[in-house]
Order: sequence, then C-alpha cells, then structure tokens
Amino acid sequence: MVSSTVILTKAKTAESMAFCAETLEAAGAGIMQQRPLGEIGGNLVECGEKLLVLAEQILELAPDLEDCKMSCQRMTFASERMIVAGNELKGTPKPKAKGKSWLKG
Repeated sequence: MVSSTVILTKAKTAESMAFCAETLEAAGAGIMQQRPLGEIGGNLVECGEKLLVLAEQILELAPDLEDCKMSCQRMTFASERMIVAGNELKGTPKPKAKGKSWLKG
C-alpha cells in the first residue's frame, strides 16, 4: 500500500512539473515573439526556482537511490544556471565578491 505522504509528494511533483513546463514554454514563446528581455528572464527565473523545488520533491520520493540523487543534483545545477541566465536577461546586478574571492579569477 502506498502511503499518503508519497501520494501527496507525487501530486506536488506533478504541479511543479506543470509549472516548469508552462514557464519554460512562456520563455520560449517570448523569444519567438520578440518580447522584452525582462519578461523572458522573469519566466526563466520562475522556472529555475520551481525546478529547484522539484528536485527536492523528487529526492524525497527515493532518497536512497544513487540515480535519484544524481538526477536531483543535475536538476539543481540546471535550476541555478537558469536563475543566473534569467537574472542576466532581467538586468539584475550580480552580487559583489566579498573578501579575497576576487583572487580566484
């Protein structure tokens, strides 16, 4: 028998996937329709944030499986890159380097 927690997590996962699909589709449509970059960037940021949530939700379903952990790590990296790209399109300033981090180049 499947627990109610697993069913609830699967439902939330489906909602997150649908949201990611919609916002990514909106970003693509915005590119094709030559919409303002801020709007496209906003869609990418929203998608990246929800993709990060989705990775966490999927990891909850099977935390002991190595393949699950690896795919969630990849989704997390993709979401971070998507958020950075969206912020660049929106013109959001990058955080300044603190301390001696400027030495890394």
